[in-house]
Amino acid sequence: ALHAVLCAIATLNREEILEWILQNRSFLPILDQNPISKELLNSFFNRKFPDLLRSLWALQHDLSMDLCMHSHTEGLTRLIRHRCYVAYVRPFRRIRLSRMKFELLGSDSFDASSDDSFERDLEWLLRQGCIQGQLHLEEDLLEVNSYDGHALMIASVLDEASSSWAF
Repeated sequence: ALHAVLCAIATLNREEILEWILQNRSFLPILDQNPISKELLNSFFNRKFPDLLRSLWALQHDLSMDLCMHSHTEGLTRLIRHRCYVAYVRPFRRIRLSRMKFELLGSDSFDASSDDSFERDLEWLLRQGCIQGQLHLEEDLLEVNSYDGHALMIASVLDEASSSWAF
């Protein structure tokens, strides 16, 4: 279940996760028996990115020891982290990096390298076009060119609805 959930979070959109995992009668009993997988999925689906990233960081050692996952752990966790960053910035036109970092990584620094990797990840996402905008480190600001007002409305509705959504 954990492998499937991690791959789903890394590659599927919310509708596909809902259809292929959360509404899959064959997979739900397996998911119910694996609370870690259920927690990861719930955190991603409900946009609780700090919880997801903290849990993912805590799992990294176990995943690196897993026979099937050890060679994929770093890449998979990076993909998931990037998906969280992209999903987070989508409704914004401008956002303070300090606020984004706090809201994504939480108040406690669960990973000492997260400070360095946060800015490197954002720079990489901008270079690859995953986030279209400019990073102004000296101003502690990310300007997003592809601001989507409709996405802002949807994100706020989803945040309100997700507060009552539980698996």
